[in-house]
Amino acid sequence: TEYPGSRRDTGGTAGLPSMWSGIFDGLHSTDRWSTSLIRSNLSEVAMGWTILIVPAFALVLSTMMRKGVRPGRPPMAWSTAVVAVLLLWSQFEWPKILTAANPLVLVPGERVTQIVGLAVVVPFVALLATRPRVPRLAVGSVAIACVLLGARAADRHRDFFPETSSGALVAIVLVAGTLTSLVLAESRRGLALTSMAALAVASSAMVNPVVRGIGDLTDSSSARTVRSLIASGDGRVATDDYTIDSMLQVNGVRQISGQQYWGPNEQMWNVLDPEGSARAVWNRGTSYINFIWEVDRQEPLIDAPQEDRLEIKISPCDPRLTILDVQWIISSRPIHSGCEVEMARFVWRDMPRWIYERAPT
Repeated sequence: TEYPGSRRDTGGTAGLPSMWSGIFDGLHSTDRWSTSLIRSNLSEVAMGWTILIVPAFALVLSTMMRKGVRPGRPPMAWSTAVVAVLLLWSQFEWPKILTAANPLVLVPGERVTQIVGLAVVVPFVALLATRPRVPRLAVGSVAIACVLLGARAADRHRDFFPETSSGALVAIVLVAGTLTSLVLAESRRGLALTSMAALAVASSAMVNPVVRGIGDLTDSSSARTVRSLIASGDGRVATDDYTIDSMLQVNGVRQISGQQYWGPNEQMWNVLDPEGSARAVWNRGTSYINFIWEVDRQEPLIDAPQEDRLEIKISPCDPRLTILDVQWIISSRPIHSGCEVEMARFVWRDMPRWIYERAPT
């Protein structure tokens, strides 16, 4: 069985404009990659954060090696080196000898745009802290960063936070800017850090799924529509979009689409591919499975458009679906094959979806 999760990166996949946008995390320029990155797969974007463990460990170790001195801020040399490595990984493809046993291979180069802004902050703050007084450079930098991030937030909030007022976003930026400025002031640093820690705890609690639940996956009109029609004891559901599968899974729906983590269920695949001609395609783990509904298709066609995704082109009337106990079809477009009855419509990820109940064939 093939596992596409063994894929590795060699760096050099981020464009220079994206790296400039990464200096201020969330402030993206208008190049194609940065624009698409905002709406990309959040779990893949989060992969970039995992590599922070490596430089963080190196920085902590370097401070502890100074005998007789309590761990303080990271030395400029270490923090600057971390920034340089991340920038080189994002811009240039590394030779094989440098990628052997290198943890960076787990993080695509373009995902470094998500953490480079944080990495740059470390040497920047260390440099400012070496001055006895708060320089005008520090105050000016904080002011410019707040203006830029505030302008970006006001520009994008309608797409991502339509229910949040612009005034609330402006207030958040001003509070963040004020606290950051106070951190740079020696006399008010304790108060500022305490306030920032309190705000961090509060904001984390407000979005943490353990505290707030899992949002639209269970508490939405779409989820309620699914639960009202498809009971956990009904037949299986097949979908044509893997982004719906997580919502179905959370609501206890039996699926035939979705993900096969640990490898294929050969008995079920043999129903669709009795001669085994597509075994090399479906015999893999950690892969998404979705259906493409083609009314006039006579025989199923199993394809892998990418290494971790499987597509099954099949007619809704195909008797093999009955053998697999597929009673429900969720489609991203209307189907008119004569073998299904439309039961409901809902919207998921800003796209209309149709729920059909299959007639036995």
